[in-house]
Amino acid sequence: NHRMSSAPDGYSIESNKLYRDSELLKEKLRLVSIGEFDTMAVAGPRSGGKSFLAETILPSAGRVLIPFRCNAVQFPDMAHRYRAKKYIWYFDECDYLFMSETLMNMYKLSLNPHGGPRSFHDNRPKGGHGRIEIEAGCVLNTNKKFFDPDMGDFDKKVHEHVLALRSRFQHHHPMSFSDIDSYHYSCWLATD
Repeated sequence: NHRMSSAPDGYSIESNKLYRDSELLKEKLRLVSIGEFDTMAVAGPRSGGKSFLAETILPSAGRVLIPFRCNAVQFPDMAHRYRAKKYIWYFDECDYLFMSETLMNMYKLSLNPHGGPRSFHDNRPKGGHGRIEIEAGCVLNTNKKFFDPDMGDFDKKVHEHVLALRSRFQHHHPMSFSDIDSYHYSCWLATD
């Protein structure tokens, strides 16, 4: 029976690491929304505000947020349809992505590890689109410790894929996974 402590005397939300991470995330998402940079990976605990902030801020500059919940069969058509600069591919709660080697490979191919032009080759014999030039932005949100060097949240068989995915994002935003930070931040959100 574990009890969380109340906030210590003199505590202010501004000293909470998860709060500060969320404030910085707001600015980074704004930069994605205006096209200042194209790709960003965000890792943080559940109820840390990642989805709320992304869904509120990303479409604010007129770009269209496209929830990318697709499988490997649907991915090429989604990539082709939503390739333009006005779109932002949004992989929220994307833990399903790490369960499919084929989907991870397709996703890696659509992201340029050097921040330059991105493309995906759809070589399906029927209905393939050929080379797809991708200008859309991309934001990946995960509840897993995506930036943890030990990769303890992932099966060993996907470690290479996770490392490759991490290397392809222009910006990374790891958030605090501290239970105490999460508790105090959630309480503040509920009362603010």
